[in-house]
Order: sequence, then C-alpha cells, then structure tokens
Amino acid sequence: MDILPNRGIMEKKYLLAWLGIAVISLHIADICSTNMVLMLGGQELNPLMAPIVGTDLHVIVKVAAWAFFMAGAIYLERLKTNAGVAYLMGVGLYFMFVVLHNCWSLTMAWM
Repeated sequence: MDILPNRGIMEKKYLLAWLGIAVISLHIADICSTNMVLMLGGQELNPLMAPIVGTDLHVIVKVAAWAFFMAGAIYLERLKTNAGVAYLMGVGLYFMFVVLHNCWSLTMAWM
C-alpha cells in the first residue's frame, strides 16, 4: 500500500523538493535566530559551529550542509522508497528543535 498518493502539490516526485525547501528554510531561521541570540549576549552551544557563527563562513557551511543532506536524501531514496523522505523529515525535525530552542532563548532574554 502506498502511503502518499500521486496527485496534487504533494505528488511523490516533488516531496523531496518540498522537504528540501523546508530544511533550507529551517537553516535560514537557525542562522537568523542564532544571530539574534548572540546579539543579546547568548552563546553558540554547538562547539563545531562556535568559531564560525557570525561570519560569512556560517552561511556557506549551512548551505553546504543543506546540499549534503539533499544528496543523502536522494541517494537513500534511490536505495529504498521513502528512505530519503524519512531522512529529510528527521533532519527537519532536528532543525525545528534548534530553532525552537533559539526562540525560547530569545523569549527568556526579553523577559
């Protein structure tokens, strides 16, 4: 049984593209919210990203990470149906938590 129907804007062949757009949107939200937290005196919690946050390299690394995630999703999707979809959903969920944490930090800083 097929979980996703082949009709409308959520047609299966476009699903990876839509999830990719969602993940890059979360990356942009992460960059913006992280910069806002840093401006209010917060700190980057990821020790690998701490040296580059706030520089132009930060955006380059995020775009490269997105390209890596998309390549991985396409590869997994070719190996097994919906594996790439599940992978991107996991990546998206992780970055949702990152952005939510940043928003929570901003809320606490403004209180």
